[in-house]
Amino acid sequence: MRKLFSTYRSLSLHGRVLLAVYALAVLVLAFVVPRGAHAQSGNVYAQPQAQFAAPTAAGVVLQVAIREVEPSYRDRAAGAALGSTLGLAAGAASNSRHRYAVAAAVTIVGGVLGERTAHVVARNQAQEIIVQLAPVGYQQPRIVTIVQPAPFDMVFPGEMVYVTTTGAATRVIRQVQHLPAPGTL
Repeated sequence: MRKLFSTYRSLSLHGRVLLAVYALAVLVLAFVVPRGAHAQSGNVYAQPQAQFAAPTAAGVVLQVAIREVEPSYRDRAAGAALGSTLGLAAGAASNSRHRYAVAAAVTIVGGVLGERTAHVVARNQAQEIIVQLAPVGYQQPRIVTIVQPAPFDMVFPGEMVYVTTTGAATRVIRQVQHLPAPGTL
C-alpha cells in the first residue's frame, strides 16, 4: 500500500488527473449497470404505461420456471468501452519501445474483459410463466407463455392470475383473493 501511494505521489499532475478520471469511470460503471428494476419488469411500470387502459384476461398458471435473462447490448457495449479505455490508459503508461503496439493489444484485451464483466454483472432473472387463458364467448381456451423479468411477484401452478398487455409489455398479475368483510358471514 505504501508503494502504491508513493507511486501515485511521484506521478505528474497529468497522470494523477488521468488516474482520478479512470477511478471515477469505474465507480460510474458500478452504479450505471442495472441489477434490479427494469421498466418492463413484473412490478415496475415505465412512465408511458402509467394511467393507460389495457385489455386483461383471466387465466390459470400451468407452469412456472426461473430463467436467466442476458444483459442488453447497450450494457455490454458500455462495459467494453470502459474496459478498452482503462486498457488504453494502462497501455499508454508503458515505457516499452513498442508502446503503441502494447497500447493497442491492452486496449483490445481491456475491451473484451470489460464486455465479459458487464455480461456477468448485468445478468438478471426472470420467471417463465405458462398460462391457460379463460375462453371468451365461443373461443377455445388459449395457452400463452410470458417471460417476466425481475422484480416479479412469484406465482405458482394452479394460481388464478390476470394477463394484461400495456403497450409492448405483457404482465402476469396475481388475483387478489378478497376475504369477506367482518360480520357478513
